[in-house]
Amino acid sequence: MEKYKFRARDLTGNVHKGIISAESLDDAVHSLREKNYYPVVLTRQRGNRLDKLSAGSAVRISSKELMLFCTQLATLLGAGVSLASALSTVTKQIKNLPFQKIVSHLENDVTQGHSFSAALSKYPKIFPPLLVNMIKAGEESGQLDKVLENYAHFQERKEAVKSEIKNAMMYPIFLVILSVGIMAFLLIYILPKFVSVLKESHAQLPVTTRIMIGSSEFLQHYYAHIFFGAIVFLLVGRQIIKTRSGRKMWDYLKLHLPIMGSLVYKMALVRFCNVFGVLIRSGVPILRSLGMAQNVVNNVIFENVLRQINSNLTMGKNLGDEVVRTRFFPPMFVQMVIVGEKTGRLDQMMMKIADYYNKEANHTLKRLVAALEPTMLVVMALLVGFIALSLVSALMSVLNTIK
Repeated sequence: MEKYKFRARDLTGNVHKGIISAESLDDAVHSLREKNYYPVVLTRQRGNRLDKLSAGSAVRISSKELMLFCTQLATLLGAGVSLASALSTVTKQIKNLPFQKIVSHLENDVTQGHSFSAALSKYPKIFPPLLVNMIKAGEESGQLDKVLENYAHFQERKEAVKSEIKNAMMYPIFLVILSVGIMAFLLIYILPKFVSVLKESHAQLPVTTRIMIGSSEFLQHYYAHIFFGAIVFLLVGRQIIKTRSGRKMWDYLKLHLPIMGSLVYKMALVRFCNVFGVLIRSGVPILRSLGMAQNVVNNVIFENVLRQINSNLTMGKNLGDEVVRTRFFPPMFVQMVIVGEKTGRLDQMMMKIADYYNKEANHTLKRLVAALEPTMLVVMALLVGFIALSLVSALMSVLNTIK
């Protein structure tokens, strides 16, 4: 149902204003005529919550909610339930009210004869292009339930990878924050209490103590400048990265960092293989699949390689030959693509590659974290020890002066 704002006159000429709900503009006019109202102005109401959602603002739907929606819908369709009935059933199970309204609206569109993919495309911020294209392919092949199941599995794998990365990085991040906090506390609050005593003693302070006192005074006087300077630096850096040349330089740097570069590359490869494999399995043509999959790697260098491959495929070249020609992909990936293309099992090969490099990325991440944790502990101990040694040395100098 759409809402229409109207201004109309009745048989006596009196003006009436209000809002009426109808399926279309013609239905709204018909409803007004039934009330003996003759519309002067009749416009579709804008700005309601549902319109804002379709425009891509306001409420966001979590990936878990979307995954559950696809899983429930796939189960019902697999059991032989019609799409409209399945959407009606799923609507009743959704607890998120804005999402419930959207799915109800999808049901109305499907009941009126619109395709499911066309209905979903009205909400680009809710249903990603990947899902819309997969469903469109599922509608064409008659395997909509399989497509929805594939997308749900893809989302599950994606969430699992995110969770592993977050869990692995949680402790190192905690150590970094703790180290910075301890250093700031010692330099700003503890050390200044000793500075006045040390200066009044007129003792010859060790070099380490003078360095610590200088650092402490600098932080006390310029901590606001440092804080805002860091924010400005980050904001300027962010704007530079948004430019075409800046983004390209940043992505190139990420791929060539020691240890981290290998991790960034493997994660990009996993994302590409997952999406590319799911799209092919769902019946999306290879050119369209490759064009969509290149948008998920999140690296300009990687995207340019895939874009060049896609361009060459439009001229009738083989995927395997183009992958070899780029010299960008590891030998195992190249061999799996060639075998998959020859056997017609490219989707299975992509999934196997994704699993393999996902494990490789996890091992790399674990090695990085395993090396980072003791390093951070040692650095923190050295910094605290340096401060303690500086204070002890200064106190010894003061005692020697008193003697």
